Amino acid sequence: MNKLMKNSVSSDIRLYFEEIVNLQASGNDFPVNLDYVWPLAYSRKDKAVQTLKSSNLFVQDIDFKALPQTVECQNGVGSSIKEEYYLSIPCLEYFIARKKREVFEVYRQAVSYTHLRAHETTLHLV
Repeated sequence: MNKLMKNSVSSDIRLYFEEIVNLQASGNDFPVNLDYVWPLAYSRKDKAVQTLKSSNLFVQDIDFKALPQTVECQNGVGSSIKEEYYLSIPCLEYFIARKKREVFEVYRQAVSYTHLRAHETTLHLV
């Protein structure tokens, strides 16, 4: 998946959200990598992380997961630990999509389209 930016076009945002909905349908409770979506609504990643962690609206391990990742140093000597954040779909809706109305509209259309496609497939199987 490609990282989304504030200047991403609607078609790219829609494709990303469709992929997210499909990941959730496969059983992934936290399908959204914060690294790919924070630029849609925040000027810096640390502001997005601060909102996520300090807000009373989000609960770790219910709305988001923070997973430690080992990162090799650029010079090849040593490593450090950084956290990657993954969001649930409801967290994405509130945290990113609703903060920017135009992004939420693209998200809503992508989710509706994906659900309609799934329903049509089910009907054809019956």
